[in-house]
Amino acid sequence: DADESYWLVSACREAVANAVLHGNRQDPDRDVSIAFSIAGGELTIRVEDERWKIVRLDLESEEREVLSWKSS
Repeated sequence: DADESYWLVSACREAVANAVLHGNRQDPDRDVSIAFSIAGGELTIRVEDERWKIVRLDLESEEREVLSWKSS
């Protein structure tokens, strides 16, 4: 529905903005990649920067789990 679409788009925008601003520190020579997949009725959106942090986000409960982190 429209409300779910709004929150999904908002979450994606925020993830990409965070990747650019914080992960890549606004360095124009660093990339941000976005991947989408659907499996078993579950949508997974993966946003990665070159200083990556992978977070699993459950949209229903809003629980976040950091899966890995690269500090350099």
